[in-house]
Amino acid sequence: MNYKKMLVWVILVAIIACIIVAICFMTDPKNSNIEADDMQNNAEVEDADVIPEEWENCGVDYYFDGTNYVVDGDMVFKYKKKLVGRTHAARYDTMYIVLTNNPDITHEEVALSLYGSGAEDRLTDTIIIGMHVLDDNGNILSSNPIGLTMSIENLTDKGFTLVFEQSGGNVTGHLETGTGFGIQMLNDDGEWEDMGEELELAFSNFAHNIEINSKTELNYNWEGIYEKLKPGYYRIVKEVMDFRGMGDYDTYKLYAEFGINQSIDAWMDIKLPEGNETGILEDAIGYGYGFLITPEVIHSLNSDSPFEYLFAGLITRVPSNYGFAHIEFNSDHKPKMQGVPIDNHTAEEYLRVLEIGNDGWYAIMLREKHELYTDEMVEARKQQGLASFDYPQEVEYWYFWYVKEDADYYYCIRLNAEVFSEAEAESIAKSVRIKE
Repeated sequence: MNYKKMLVWVILVAIIACIIVAICFMTDPKNSNIEADDMQNNAEVEDADVIPEEWENCGVDYYFDGTNYVVDGDMVFKYKKKLVGRTHAARYDTMYIVLTNNPDITHEEVALSLYGSGAEDRLTDTIIIGMHVLDDNGNILSSNPIGLTMSIENLTDKGFTLVFEQSGGNVTGHLETGTGFGIQMLNDDGEWEDMGEELELAFSNFAHNIEINSKTELNYNWEGIYEKLKPGYYRIVKEVMDFRGMGDYDTYKLYAEFGINQSIDAWMDIKLPEGNETGILEDAIGYGYGFLITPEVIHSLNSDSPFEYLFAGLITRVPSNYGFAHIEFNSDHKPKMQGVPIDNHTAEEYLRVLEIGNDGWYAIMLREKHELYTDEMVEARKQQGLASFDYPQEVEYWYFWYVKEDADYYYCIRLNAEVFSEAEAESIAKSVRIKE
């Protein structure tokens, strides 16, 4: 198996937890996020002395001996660095705090070690001790200084409920929010666009109190607004004040995300066998977002399991200039069998290129074996006293990458090989008609 093992996994238990948390923040914005106007920005920092300890959230134990950073007694690193950047198709910037012996280590190299697929992507001189996701202002999304979260419930074409839950944090006055809210839409470049002017949002100035150590629900009517929202992915934006007195307050922004009936029809036509269906557009699956193919076929996994791999299949897409896609075409515009993105812990076998009769589109077909959990992860769980595994550690899939010269996106269909035979998978693949 083409097993991509990186040095960061030497401290296995701590790093697994860190990576899961970081990836959730990066790809699952259904968990609402909060930002303070005056929190740390994302300017590059080289000096280890100005990196706060609370940023080192991966649980790696080390000490500084006056010259070097020492991990686990025998792993020695010369530098501590903060690296900030954004990978292709990512929605947010990520910040890595690393110990390294490479004075020129880059954000891209660290990101490739996590998500790349080749031996050249491994890190042999660097260990990650902190991972965070940053908003557009450089604020750490996982930071929650007032212990407040916001989610959206009971969403219909008539209205919705915003649910605020406050616990812990450092509230210095009392929390309040106005009746108004903003709406932002996620565009094809993975950026949030403000919809306020287009939707002509207008509200009264009435303020609502948010209870401390409690749950507060606010009901909204949005008739006249909902029908203006085309299918897509959106988020509600609310400002909350920690109010101490006139002119004495801090302002925070909270987000709650939701989808509006975007179906696979917006991307392609596809014929699935009876019993298999695609739902609405989901965030935090595939390469940022996509559609699951039901039903769920792997059950009784733990809560930290790779959710998207539990289903019969997945449809996702990436921009054609995505950093991990290196598709090359022959003079006849047919793609070569190489260059598609490959996940970590995956063994791939290129099979053939399918002509699908769709205006220059081809499908590169692969068979891939993906480790849901490595042997090291299983052993780590056993040492923690967690339940033993009663499901496969490795799953095989048929992959089809739909590519075309000068296309804006490449599309990917993944089908579970336990559910679909090779002939069935190829038949499904040939039924696809891309609508780009």
